[in-house]
Amino acid sequence: MSDVSFTSFKLTRAKPADFGTIRSLHAQTMRDHRARETGFDVGREFIDPFLTKPRYFLSRTTYFFRLTKRELLVLEGDGSFLGYVAFSRTQWPKPNRVIFINDISILPQFRRKGIARKLLAEFETRVSGNSDLHVVAPVWKANFASRALFEDTGYTKNSSTPETQHRQLVIYEKHLGPQRHAPLFRFLNGLLLATTCFAALFLWMLANR
Repeated sequence: MSDVSFTSFKLTRAKPADFGTIRSLHAQTMRDHRARETGFDVGREFIDPFLTKPRYFLSRTTYFFRLTKRELLVLEGDGSFLGYVAFSRTQWPKPNRVIFINDISILPQFRRKGIARKLLAEFETRVSGNSDLHVVAPVWKANFASRALFEDTGYTKNSSTPETQHRQLVIYEKHLGPQRHAPLFRFLNGLLLATTCFAALFLWMLANR
């Protein structure tokens, strides 16, 4: 699968004019999840707020480890909207030490053409620079396309959440920047990431009971 014939790609901050397309794409993605996964029914919690509040994905997350306000980046091909990535930066234990990919999606007509790989590569370059950080991507277990994307681009599967209402998350992570960590430090860092993801999911479930 190769990139479609665009002469140039550009990753840029989402503009107000992009919100309508992002909102519709996100809603359709959630509907696809519900159709694909038995017991997946989060429409009221995820879709409705996003449809009624255009800046829903830009809200600040208030888990105990503190995430910054979500950021939205859009990938354009020759000036046309192709897809987006929503992400947050942790402020604990160190500012910007870990980045969470909250959502990544490509318009249906551009899928299976290498565009998602392009978006992810541009995103990693944008957020890393010369810094030393981890990217964490929670993915629904049955979202095989996203899982393949992360596995094929160097992400490793860290842990899986326990079954919850027939849903399960798979946590992927990737180190960006200089590889200067000792093995023990990498292990402890991975353990911290797994614990953080578990705690985030637990608090989210409590808040949405």
